[in-house]
Amino acid sequence: RAEGERYRQLGVPGDRLTRITPGAAATEVVLDPVGFRASLGLPSHTRLIMTAGRLEPSTAMKSAIWGFDMLRYEAPELHLVIVGEGPDRAGVEDFGRALAFDDYRIHFTENRPDIQSVLALADVVWVSQERGGVNLALEAMAAGRPVVGWKNADLADIIDDGVTGLLAEPGERAQLSAKTYPLIHEAGLVEKLGSAGRERLAERFSATRMVDQFARLYDELSQ
Repeated sequence: RAEGERYRQLGVPGDRLTRITPGAAATEVVLDPVGFRASLGLPSHTRLIMTAGRLEPSTAMKSAIWGFDMLRYEAPELHLVIVGEGPDRAGVEDFGRALAFDDYRIHFTENRPDIQSVLALADVVWVSQERGGVNLALEAMAAGRPVVGWKNADLADIIDDGVTGLLAEPGERAQLSAKTYPLIHEAGLVEKLGSAGRERLAERFSATRMVDQFARLYDELSQ
């Protein structure tokens, strides 16, 4: 809906728009949690918040780092993992070190084709992009991990706040941390939201449904 509204505002007639629900397929690939943590130089008991995206001069990753800085005092075993590449990798890392020079717990890993399996190792997945973030949210849901992100038009189409994830007001980093706080203390809540997200994905956002919608559209256009 959010993407369609952007096109309407650009002047595209409504009858020229077709809505296709985004989707993701749950993978059966399972990563070794101890081995993955070891690759980052972390002990096996480390708990993880993860986010992913392009590392560029924007507020997305810096918002995640800022939010993590508010949580790290509450959970000494908690670390932030950022998956992605981009021209501002050094700038993002410098920003994190400036905030937490005395207790730096932020780790980077390159883009992963097995991103869903990586996200499955997290306690929480943050979607901190100002706009979009749908694919990351869907991969987290497929992995059975709760999503915490901004209450923007894109994520509001995907995440049922309080049921399949938690949404904070856009740009409110303290609220992002506050929404995450219960999840790092209540394992039952992590599993509850994660399971609900996976079920919602199967019901409304499966890859099969998305492919079927594309196929029907192509059939209509070819007639």
